[in-house]
Amino acid sequence: MKLPNGYGSIVKLSGKRRKPFGVRITDGTRLNKDGRRIQKYKYLQYFENRSDALTYLANYNSNSAVKEHSEYIKNPTLKEMYDEWITLRTSGKNAISPLTRRNYDIAINRFEKLHNKKFCNIQYQELQIIVTENADKSKATMTSIRAALNGMYELAIKKGIVTQNLTSLINYEWTNSTEPMHKRFTDDEIQKLWDNCYKMHNVDAILIEIYTGLRPSELCEIECEKINIKEQYMIGGMKTKAGTNRIIPICDRILPLVKARYNEGRKYLISNKFGNHYTYGVFYDSFNTTIKRLGMKHNPHDCRHTFASLADNVQMNEVCLKKIMGHSIHDITKGVYTAKTPAELLAEVQKLNDLF
Repeated sequence: MKLPNGYGSIVKLSGKRRKPFGVRITDGTRLNKDGRRIQKYKYLQYFENRSDALTYLANYNSNSAVKEHSEYIKNPTLKEMYDEWITLRTSGKNAISPLTRRNYDIAINRFEKLHNKKFCNIQYQELQIIVTENADKSKATMTSIRAALNGMYELAIKKGIVTQNLTSLINYEWTNSTEPMHKRFTDDEIQKLWDNCYKMHNVDAILIEIYTGLRPSELCEIECEKINIKEQYMIGGMKTKAGTNRIIPICDRILPLVKARYNEGRKYLISNKFGNHYTYGVFYDSFNTTIKRLGMKHNPHDCRHTFASLADNVQMNEVCLKKIMGHSIHDITKGVYTAKTPAELLAEVQKLNDLF
């Protein structure tokens, strides 16, 4: 059936699509590669069958759908909804920390396939599929996912974009829920890391994390200018008052690994061969790839847990350990004597040198 000029048209799009029939109207003209002026088109909506598309186009031309379409266009996508929510959460007196912001960013990036979909059109099943796909992640990751989704839906309800919070319908179980959140690397696994240190990409970064007790996000933010190679320590850390800008000693065992990464011409210690900074998300993916190739099952936070366990095995001084890991010291008596020099902290981590 030929439609009248200026009425719009129905186009069946190529490929496997759930809604292959597009409703489009002319939207001015443009010049093609040959310099000829041709029509531009704007797509209004997509449908599963041609009949529904024709009905929509007829309503559009009778002006009954114009207002509805205009409102639909204004509705935010999932990514736009997240950007608005996270802007609110990072401002004001109750602003979240940069680390929490980073965790939310990572969580919402797991929904990348839905980023450009209108928030009001997202179905419960679509969210559940992605949550289930990430069921092998930690409880902390699942908590960040749930918090970000819930925050967006609460804001969307206030703005009249949606009427129901789908977060409450989603099953957030994780497959390792019966296991401890963090699992120590075994002695055999640590030895395997050393055996592959110069054979496999980023194994050195994993060992640096294990021997320093740094959180993965903290390791990614260590700057080369804050590393003292001669006296074997670096300054870094975040998340808590006691953990921010603390002294992290570098034992002899990992000093060659730090030296190999260290480059005065680069800002960050952990970067790729082109000098590009490893964000936590990039490091997380690289860590998972390396660990899977080694036949292990760990998450990046297991390295910090392993450091604490090794420190206990070698009877590291309790105050020094808390200083290195960025933990608060609550004992008033010990608090009087908590000042520790870089050399004193280094002496404690040197106890790890002969373990492997």
